Amino acid sequence: MRMNGTRRHLTHAAPAHADPANPDADVVARWDKEEEVLTGLLFLFITSEVYSQIASDLVFAMVHAKYQQLKTLYGVVGSMATFNLWVSLANTKLQEGSPFLPQLQHMLDTRNTLGENGMAISNMQMLFILLDALPPSYSTIAGTILAAGPPSALSPQDLINRFINEESRISSPGAALNKAAPFKSSHTTSRSHQPHAPSAPQGASSSSVSKDITCYYCKKAGHKSPDCHKKKKDLENVKKGKAGQQHKAAQNTAVAENTLDAQTLARLANTLPIGKSTLQS
Repeated sequence: MRMNGTRRHLTHAAPAHADPANPDADVVARWDKEEEVLTGLLFLFITSEVYSQIASDLVFAMVHAKYQQLKTLYGVVGSMATFNLWVSLANTKLQEGSPFLPQLQHMLDTRNTLGENGMAISNMQMLFILLDALPPSYSTIAGTILAAGPPSALSPQDLINRFINEESRISSPGAALNKAAPFKSSHTTSRSHQPHAPSAPQGASSSSVSKDITCYYCKKAGHKSPDCHKKKKDLENVKKGKAGQQHKAAQNTAVAENTLDAQTLARLANTLPIGKSTLQS
């Protein structure tokens, strides 16, 4: 406003005229236009909660009146400024993922400012404000601290140190591995109850390991099913048996055919008027 030559709207409710008895119409018109511009700037550059305190043009008709009201409500040592600081401190929530230290330092600075404005925050109050500011994932820490003893035995700095140490522990690579360790997939859980051959200890020979293996075919220890001699022998016998059966079936077929031919020749010899020697030949 000062850069645009309109600061006088903050200090005066009406334009000054060279002759108060005969106000200059051009000066009044320019003043009213600047009032509209400044009201628009106030609307754009302050939050809706703050602007709602001066939104009524009937109560605060001029920019000067609006500015005086804001100065009263949100002045450095005003009651409204102190109240707003208290509300912001009580509602502070630490943002997980951002470093805790600067966030906690901001809370301590707000506490000091409130003390300077005449609203001192006791250690007990600050303890509960800090505990309430923890993210939901840190709720177990708050419960552990409260269960350890009376809050009067702690100081705000003790809590801050605990918060920083816990944040460092959780964000460290080792902590991430430890957190991931208890979780198991359903596939792993379903297989965990199945018996399996123990793994060979380092330095153990293959012969000592083979003693713990049992063949599911012959039920003897010391080898696996693919290496089982009994299984291999039985498979060979099965193959030989199939081959013998096929050979025997072929012989039976040939005998049957020869028998059929002989019987046929015999009937023909008895019925046809030719000699047996001819048929036999």
